[in-house]
Amino acid sequence: MTTINFNYRTLDEMVFEQKNKNYGAYVIRKKHDRILSIAFGSSVAFFLLMFFLPQIIDALRKDKVEVIVPPTKISFVDMTQPPTLEEPPPPPDVKLPTPPAQAFVPPKVLADELVQNEDTIATQKELQQANISNVTQKVEVDFSSSGELTQVTEAPKKQEPFIVVEQMPYFIDGGEEGLISWIQSHAKYPQIAKENDIEGKVFVQFTVAPSGKVIDVVIAKSVDKLLDAEALRVISALPDFKPGRQSGNAVPVRMILPVDFQLN
Repeated sequence: MTTINFNYRTLDEMVFEQKNKNYGAYVIRKKHDRILSIAFGSSVAFFLLMFFLPQIIDALRKDKVEVIVPPTKISFVDMTQPPTLEEPPPPPDVKLPTPPAQAFVPPKVLADELVQNEDTIATQKELQQANISNVTQKVEVDFSSSGELTQVTEAPKKQEPFIVVEQMPYFIDGGEEGLISWIQSHAKYPQIAKENDIEGKVFVQFTVAPSGKVIDVVIAKSVDKLLDAEALRVISALPDFKPGRQSGNAVPVRMILPVDFQLN
C-alpha cells in the first residue's frame, strides 16, 4: 500500500533545506510577513490618529468659544419724489433794426460810341512798351488808439539777384575778351606772394545791379589772403556793365569770375 505525505512545507523550508538555518537570512525571511503586517497596521493607525486629532482636541477642550452672528436688520427708507423744478422764463424778444430801404435806380442806356470798354486786352506791342516796376515796396501803416490812420511809410525791398536771365550782363569795353584784358592790365601780383611762390585761381562772386554797377563782391573760393585781397580789389574796381534783362526789364544778376595768378 502506497503512503502519500501531505505535510506542507513553506518556501523558506524548501530554500534552506539541508542548509544552516541558524544563519541570519533564514530568521529574517521567517519573520518577514509578521513584520510587514505590524508596519502596515502601525501606518494605518498613525494616519487615522492624525486625521481625527483636531476633533479629539476640540472634544477635550472645556473653554469653547461659540460665535453668534446677530441677524441683519433691514430698514426701509421712504423715498419721496424730488421737488419739481420751475421752468426758466423765456428770453425777451429782441427786435432787430430794420435796414433802410434802398431806392431802385434804373440803368442808363448810352450810345455805343460813349461806352468805354474796360476789359480790352492789351496787345503784345503795348505790353513791351509798358514800364513795369521790379521793385517790391513794403508799406507800414500806423494806427492811433482811435483807429484812424496817422502815418504811412514806404520802404523798398531789395530784389534777389538772378543767376540766369534772358540777356546776361555785358562788359561794355569789349565783352568777355575786354573783361579779361582789363583784369590782366589792372591786377598786380602781390610781392610777398611772389617771394613765397604762392599762386592759384581765386573765384570771386559779384552782382551786376540794374544800373550796371558791380556790387556785393565776395570771395567764392579762396587760395591765399594776399591773392584774395588783390582779386577783390580788381573786381570791385570794374567799370559799369550793360545790365542783364529779364522780360525786357533790367534786373540784378549774380556772377562768378575766376582770377588766375600764375608765376612765369
